[in-house]
Amino acid sequence: MTHRRRAGAAAILLIAAGSIARAAAENQTAPSPALEEVGARLVAAINADDEASRRALLPQVFSEATLEAVGTERLLRFVAGLRQQLGRITLHHSEVAEHGRGADLRRVLHVFVRQEADGRFKDLQARLDPAPPHAIKEVVFLAEVAEPVYLPNGDITAAETLAWLDRYVTRLVEAEGLSGSLLVARGDEALFERSFGFEDAGRTRPVVAGSRFAIASGGKMFTALAVARLVAAGKLSWDAPIAPLLPELPPSPHLAACRLRHLLSHTSGIREYWTEEFHALPSPPRTLREYLPHVLKVGTAFAPGEGFAYSNSNFILLGLILERVSGEDYFAHVAHQVFEPAGMRATLARQIEGPGVAEPLAREGAGWRRIEREPGGGSSAGGALSTPRDLLRFARALRQATLVPGELLRTLTSSQIGDHAREEDYGFGFQLFEAGGARSWGHGGQAPGAGFLFRYFPDRDLTVVACTNQDNGAFDDLAKNVVKLVTGQR
Repeated sequence: MTHRRRAGAAAILLIAAGSIARAAAENQTAPSPALEEVGARLVAAINADDEASRRALLPQVFSEATLEAVGTERLLRFVAGLRQQLGRITLHHSEVAEHGRGADLRRVLHVFVRQEADGRFKDLQARLDPAPPHAIKEVVFLAEVAEPVYLPNGDITAAETLAWLDRYVTRLVEAEGLSGSLLVARGDEALFERSFGFEDAGRTRPVVAGSRFAIASGGKMFTALAVARLVAAGKLSWDAPIAPLLPELPPSPHLAACRLRHLLSHTSGIREYWTEEFHALPSPPRTLREYLPHVLKVGTAFAPGEGFAYSNSNFILLGLILERVSGEDYFAHVAHQVFEPAGMRATLARQIEGPGVAEPLAREGAGWRRIEREPGGGSSAGGALSTPRDLLRFARALRQATLVPGELLRTLTSSQIGDHAREEDYGFGFQLFEAGGARSWGHGGQAPGAGFLFRYFPDRDLTVVACTNQDNGAFDDLAKNVVKLVTGQR
């Protein structure tokens, strides 16, 4: 339940060397006509009815380096595969998002298309070659989306913008069947608050303000806060080696070199335990200790501090450390140390069932079917249940230094990964963002039947919380566009 990719995405498509990174972009810039034309040519290649026409278009779509490295024949098969998967498509529009600055500037092309067979929309995301003419270097992701919209120019606090947002949510509910909750607040005041759709597949329980949603990897923030409180109490330090804290770990030069900071920042090099083999287990782990053999089995990718790779394994180990140092079960400890002082009465670190809890749903024809949760779901890597109002209380408790002193919060929400990752930035348990000159921090979460966004903009004292209980690409659009309204990046 700590997947990072939306289950509703159709596929991940890698056609050139290099690691798959997040292509969902929020730092959007004004469209470039020349770069948008690359998207139009990609659509033309997919729609081509014969190989000769498709072959002629390839040099206008893919960079020279990609053509040489991947080969024309393989690219032809790849584009033909897209045609088989999507059928004929119509270009809605293309737009270019930029990440980084100066020599580190990276461009991602979003090609929004409509499938002629069923009218649904897709977002083909591709990295562009940094060298002119900026043709496609690799196609990295194909996501289900709602029909693209053009955002208003007003600030998120303006009445006209909030009215547009309300109409937009209505549109997603009516056209895409979206269920969830959205809250935008300035300080303690809710500027926009709306719940929509249903908690259950049978559409008998409407989502209300108090409905609890699974927040998947959003729970990593709670684990990090619990660790920070032990640091504040002098019981832990960021540079504490993890081996003495977890004597059950086998002797290993890698683990001996690993520090607490490496786990918190995903720079430990410990691989992801969430593999196909783990997912196929007949009985999922019910305690953190039952996860440990799976974490140890996957091994390591690089030496501690020598890279960045998001891995849930790091936060399983952090949960075990919290249990040993505090003497409490992880779930009880987080409740005592984070939820109670923050006033988060509806939040649980472990998942439950029943009325008031939004069921995880996946599309089935024109409706939805329930996805079974794992027994005993929830861990220190994610899987908590919460509400937008409780998460606003969480933001206020952080702002007011109720949970940790301001100095420690600045550490948690400052970059801790150096130059090891360019597509994203990470602190200690918090994702970091900058767009339109607006800095923010928080965490997202994606799992089967769960989508979550928590973002806090400290310079404006603005909080955004969005939750869904569906594998629905419309949620990704809603979350992305609300953030754009806050940052001003259109």
